[in-house]
Amino acid sequence: MPRNLQSTQAQLIQSEKLASLGELTAGIAHEIQNPLNFVNNFAEVSAEMLGEMEEELDKGDTQEAKAIAADLKQNLSKNQPPRPTRLFHRQRHAGALASQYGCKGTNRLERPGR
Repeated sequence: MPRNLQSTQAQLIQSEKLASLGELTAGIAHEIQNPLNFVNNFAEVSAEMLGEMEEELDKGDTQEAKAIAADLKQNLSKNQPPRPTRLFHRQRHAGALASQYGCKGTNRLERPGR
């Protein structure tokens, strides 16, 4: 019976580790997806503004087309190029990090004893 208990405990620990790793991976995926959503939304708005600008030019309203172009330029100037990140490196090694530091059931890694 003790051997069966040890086996069950080992399976439970392994299951908890895998669940923690799953949560960690989901957190990383969420952090990757947020900037991608922003980029997609920004591209859609920019495309709509270009369409509006073309319509105004077709109507001969260069003043309104220039105003839309100015708004578009202002939007583009607000965005700085993204800083390099090692996120993909971290994601690729998430399993190693999780086993090294231990997961506490969240998407954050904590050193044991803290």
